[in-house]
Amino acid sequence: MNNELYIVLNIDTEGPSTETITHIFNRVRNIYGIDLEPTQENLLRLQKGELPDIDDETRLGLSVMLAPDRLEYINNWHQMDEMLDRFMSEKWRKDLPDSMGNGYIYSFYIRDLVGYDYNPRRVAIGYHHIYDFYRNKLESINAPDVLYWHYHAPGLVKHAYLDGLNLSHTNHHVQNLAHRVIDRLDFPVCYRPGMDHIRPDHNLFLEMWIPFDYSNQSVELTPEDLSQKDNEPGRFGDWRRAPNEWCVYHPNTLDYQKPGTMKRYIARCLYSKGRMRVITQTEVDRAFARAEGGQNTIMSYLCHDNHDMTMDIETVNPLIRKAAKKYPSVIFTYRNAVDAMRLALNLEPQSPADFNISWKGNRLDISSNKMLWGPQPFFCFKTWDHRYYHDNLDKHSDTEWSYYFDWQTIDRKAISNIGLATNDDYGNTTILLLDLETGKIKTSYRNVDNT
Repeated sequence: MNNELYIVLNIDTEGPSTETITHIFNRVRNIYGIDLEPTQENLLRLQKGELPDIDDETRLGLSVMLAPDRLEYINNWHQMDEMLDRFMSEKWRKDLPDSMGNGYIYSFYIRDLVGYDYNPRRVAIGYHHIYDFYRNKLESINAPDVLYWHYHAPGLVKHAYLDGLNLSHTNHHVQNLAHRVIDRLDFPVCYRPGMDHIRPDHNLFLEMWIPFDYSNQSVELTPEDLSQKDNEPGRFGDWRRAPNEWCVYHPNTLDYQKPGTMKRYIARCLYSKGRMRVITQTEVDRAFARAEGGQNTIMSYLCHDNHDMTMDIETVNPLIRKAAKKYPSVIFTYRNAVDAMRLALNLEPQSPADFNISWKGNRLDISSNKMLWGPQPFFCFKTWDHRYYHDNLDKHSDTEWSYYFDWQTIDRKAISNIGLATNDDYGNTTILLLDLETGKIKTSYRNVDNT
């Protein structure tokens, strides 16, 4: 038997933010219909449940939503840097060493916030602000942590703190990826959804490009969960039909929550200190018990970087420590999100794909030396006037494609850069960037095996 448990700490990485007391009371009014003057005194009354004319469920919901530590934000990049220095230190990585004596490896899911016209919480708007901060941070301390992709579909109202349900309201998701390929020679292999939700269009889009997905939050809903009226069952973070265990599954084409025949792998990931769907001692014990039963198991939990994340480790580590004593035969190790998938699924290691490109007139011919994850590479290009495009390719075989730059698409002379990106079945990432002015090609490989 193989009694291994892979522990993954996933971080929805959105940068600093703030929330004034007025915004707090706006949330209270919008969610619970309670209209009070925004004062510290009234906030304390809500936190203590001292309003006499509210029912018990509302009282519980307010106490969860307005818990003091939930209202303490990392407000600026200086505070973020100070918090990360603590969080990434040996002290916190090894607060509870794993069975091999090693510390946490963090999986950061980077969000770009674009397309908003109102930003009251002062979040970082624009491409690469958050990505560059974290990439520079990791490189400066030679950290083992990894950057992946987090995406919130914008809502119908373009406020930076509101979320939508439909990818097609904008093309920011493909813009996000095109900017990352062309500007930063990077492409994601792993995904965490904004507001914890997938919808049919998300399901199909991810299937094209992204092998690994830590979305499943199936749990037995508690009274605390049900008291959060902006997340009633069926709205954001709906995983009621998904497997309620620490397994990895392939989603169904018509219902992402049900196991099916799609290629993508979906793993379960619960909050450490969230308003709902929180990891508990029972859930940690279930993960250890599954591993003890001989099934390689991923146990992943989730936090956000706009709070002090050392509190999340303080919350979950005692649960792990207690379970480890209860199940002493289980070997538990900290892993990044991709390595955990590879190990738990016993994926066969392989070398990353290589692209070959050539021109025949205005037709760009593309070939790969192996089968890719999806039906085609992610293909994008940038114009000299700084517009970014993603388009589909003409497919000639499982490893050959082409694209015409002509009067029906765009003139080749208008293009400054062309980008190609792909993952393979093992989660290796290949990115190619062609500079049309110089003819030079850059190729980058990411997520190459380090298990």
